[in-house]
Amino acid sequence: MTTYLNRTVQQASFADRSSLSINVVVRARPLGEGESEFITVENDEVRIPLKVDQDGDNVFSFKRVFPPRASQTEVFTTIVDPIIQEALNGFNCTVFAYGQTSTGKTYTIHGNRNAPGMIVLSLRKIFNHLNNNNGIFNSEVKNKEQENKQQDEEHKQQEKQKEDEDQIDIDKDT
Repeated sequence: MTTYLNRTVQQASFADRSSLSINVVVRARPLGEGESEFITVENDEVRIPLKVDQDGDNVFSFKRVFPPRASQTEVFTTIVDPIIQEALNGFNCTVFAYGQTSTGKTYTIHGNRNAPGMIVLSLRKIFNHLNNNNGIFNSEVKNKEQENKQQDEEHKQQEKQKEDEDQIDIDKDT
């Protein structure tokens, strides 16, 4: 199982953003060779059977549970894409993969040639957005570049002025 922690993404006004929270989303991986079914995934619940001498199952509910047959695109579209959109709108967002060794985190995050992972799909989304909004981001970068150049020039002038003052002090002492 791979667990994703992320905040709820809602179409909310800025004032309503205090209602955003952390959500846990689970992706069950397909069984490997020689593995037997241990858990069952139903709706947005994961059922883990208890020992034979106990009654019932442990049932854990999550914001969303993806079954083993869920595609990378389905996981991205449902969970990560809205978070990327929030980040592009200027909000701090995090997608975090957590889970036991050999549970599918690397596959989900990196993917492969046939099924790109969350990183590749996220970068595609970001670069497509940047390409489609070229003027806005270019002007912001240009303004920041000009601001940095101006700060560098001011810093150089201050350093030169300090050196000149130090030189004058040395000349007075001699």
